[in-house]
Amino acid sequence: MGFGVSFSRPGLFVFTYQNCTEIVATAERLHGVRRLPRFVFARHGKEAGKIVFEIPWRDVIEVRRADYLLNAALWIRYRVGDAVKSVGIEAGLLWRHRIRELEAIARRRRPDAFNEPVPAEQRPSKGSVTP
Repeated sequence: MGFGVSFSRPGLFVFTYQNCTEIVATAERLHGVRRLPRFVFARHGKEAGKIVFEIPWRDVIEVRRADYLLNAALWIRYRVGDAVKSVGIEAGLLWRHRIRELEAIARRRRPDAFNEPVPAEQRPSKGSVTP
């Protein structure tokens, strides 16, 4: 019912880190910070506050939103040097509105990263020549 973070395309059978990563979007970057309750897994408490991922908006190359079952997700692909990495941020029923808010922030920061379908009236007709 909460949030999950995966390091692949979001989906039903994808391993996610449930409810232990805080997603922070700033003007310069998007990052995830590990938030583990101190009373759970006490021996792993030293990982609280650790940055799980950090994505500068300038490195984002693709953002896609997906709605499946009662969940919503945002899939973000970005460059790290010559490599392309991805992170999936998923939210359950009670938090799916946060995915829409995160999508709006991403649209403001990287509008060119969204692959929108071309409306039918703007598609070239068969046999037409486009300049």
